[in-house]
This record gives sequence, structure tokens and C-alpha cells, in this order.
Amino acid sequence: MTPRPFVRSTSLEALRSETFDIVVVAIGSSLENNLMTTLALKSLGVRRIICKAQNQKQRVALLAIGADEVILPEQDSAHRLAYSLTMPLYIDQIPMGERYSITELKVPASFVGRSLSELDLRQRYGVTVIAVEHRGELIVSPPADYSFEPDDKLAVLGSNERIASLSEYF
Repeated sequence: MTPRPFVRSTSLEALRSETFDIVVVAIGSSLENNLMTTLALKSLGVRRIICKAQNQKQRVALLAIGADEVILPEQDSAHRLAYSLTMPLYIDQIPMGERYSITELKVPASFVGRSLSELDLRQRYGVTVIAVEHRGELIVSPPADYSFEPDDKLAVLGSNERIASLSEYF
């Protein structure tokens, strides 16, 4: 699917003349315009509307009027920065609901040469290793006897609290 060009949301006629399955409403400075555009798109039958908000209050309002998803880029960036400052091995994170995520980490030196079964990360830390990137190749659901090497990266699934507590052990 090829993305369509931008359409001015202030022109209801322009919105009516197009057919959209998914629309991203990225109006950041005017909550009123954001809300009115979202309402207009809903009334036109757009299947999925993703909106940008500046804070939680705006997020709640947009969801209440029918936005399917609301992103908060500034908040997301702040969370990424906080993780990178507090977890030196942190690479990236994909939220899975409010309390869980998949987090990509550099393998800590204390893991090198040790197997997944020996480390027992699920029991000790409450996280599940779902993949390992080893020499540019992705190993999904690595076997229990997999031993980590210095440049490996791992993806763990768990509660944000448990993943954050992992940094205490590195």
C-alpha cells in the first residue's frame, strides 16, 4: 500500500473526497483542531484513526471521541532517554500494554559464556528471552543450551518493573 499525500483536515470537503482506511492525525498545537478532525474522520467512516497528543489529558479525550490509538511522542522519547540513562545495556523497547514490554539489551559481561538454562532468567529475574541476535542472525526462541557471546543482543519479554530491575544485576 502506497501512502497518500497529506490532506488539510480543516477542509471537510477534501476529507470527503478521499477514501482512507487509516489516518494519522498529527496536529500537535491545537487540541480543538485535533478533536474536530478526529470527529470528522469518525463520521466519514475511517476504519482506523491514530492521533498524536501532547499529554495524557489529550490522550484520554481523543480516545473518548473515537481515536483508535493515541501516541505521545514526547513522553515516549522521555521514557527511552530514562531507560538509556539508567540501563547502560538498553537498546530499544516495544510496549506491550501499559505494564509489559519487549526490551532489546546488549548482553552483559556476566552472561558471556553462560547458557540460558544456567542463567535461569525466567526464574531469577522474571523475564523471558524470546530472541538472541548472534553475529547478525536472529535466533527466535533460543534453546536452553545456548551460550552467550560478547557481541550478542537479546530480546526479553516481561513487566517493565522486572526488566528495569534487571539492570541492578549487571
